[in-house]
Amino acid sequence: GEDDGEGDRGHIPYAFFAKVTRKVSATNPTTGERETKSHTDEVDITDYASLCAFLRAHREHVSTEQTLELTYQPLALFKVRPVTRCTDTLPGHTEAILHVSYSPDGRRLASGGGDATVRFWDVNTSTPRHTCRGHKDHVLCTSWSPDGLRFASGDKRGNLILWDPTKGTASGTIKAHSKWITGMAWEPMHSNASCERLVTASKDGHAKVWNTRTRRCEATMSGHLDSIEGVRWGGEGLVYTASRDRTIKVWNANEAKGRTGLLVRTLTGHGHRVNALALSCDYVCRTGPFDHRGDVPDAPSGDRSSKEWRDAAHRACLDKYRAFKGSGEPERLVSGSDDFTLMLWHPTESKKPLKRLTGHQQAVNHIAFSPDSRFLA
Repeated sequence: GEDDGEGDRGHIPYAFFAKVTRKVSATNPTTGERETKSHTDEVDITDYASLCAFLRAHREHVSTEQTLELTYQPLALFKVRPVTRCTDTLPGHTEAILHVSYSPDGRRLASGGGDATVRFWDVNTSTPRHTCRGHKDHVLCTSWSPDGLRFASGDKRGNLILWDPTKGTASGTIKAHSKWITGMAWEPMHSNASCERLVTASKDGHAKVWNTRTRRCEATMSGHLDSIEGVRWGGEGLVYTASRDRTIKVWNANEAKGRTGLLVRTLTGHGHRVNALALSCDYVCRTGPFDHRGDVPDAPSGDRSSKEWRDAAHRACLDKYRAFKGSGEPERLVSGSDDFTLMLWHPTESKKPLKRLTGHQQAVNHIAFSPDSRFLA
């Protein structure tokens, strides 16, 4: 939405939640044994009446001898209008559109399709910026670097093409895999200010970490027995891959903690192939240093490749990620499978699932966390 003046920026609405911990009994999906675990719920507290209702509903777990912990989170500073109709149509592709992705600042959109082209669009004017040709087959996945200065696309022949999104020109082509590329993810900017490293995953069962500046493969992560269907680069220096072999593998990507590509742990529990992954920090990592207005706080205007801008952007990324971690909750991973279920993990700490989420009557093919990481769909 539009800014309503400096006065409105100073007023930040908050949401309050009461935290209650209770004991629950559940079946361990790995061993089949009954286990008792602590489960924490956060209940929305809007006024005095809702607080009284909370105390009545949880009187077995809350007493006058305990301290009731209230947490709060700032709400969005803009109003979201419901989507009741199509606001615009962007014609151009001559075959099916297979993947779209927004730039970190939200001002540009990129699309890849069956016509073997990558197209960049201006979101504000809904007009095409560049039509990029270089692929020889279907463009299956696209991804922006967190600083918005690089863009990567992967196709059905296993080729990875790096683009300059401001000019619409290719900066390099890499024969990345022997089969088609199923996913890719950039290293978060708070981990590496240069935004040079990218991980690709493929139907050939391998994931590879690339340095996009030198065009060199820094690590090949092998171990899956079938196609890799999804890949994520987390905020704690770990890469996650989900495969048709029903497993999720966690790999080290932080050189300070060991060799890049070293297998950390394998997450098992799904009864069928794993189709999708989502991280609670996806939004923070994807948008990099940009705020909800598409600006970088305290960054000089002008050249984004300048040292001053990059230093300010890196500080903004660190501040954003530290604020995200302020709740103390470890990085959360959710996986979706052909077994009709989702599973919630704390993959940085344990290889055991926290919760199995049921309810779907068909395969789960896509998952996304809300920007504040409190909800997932």
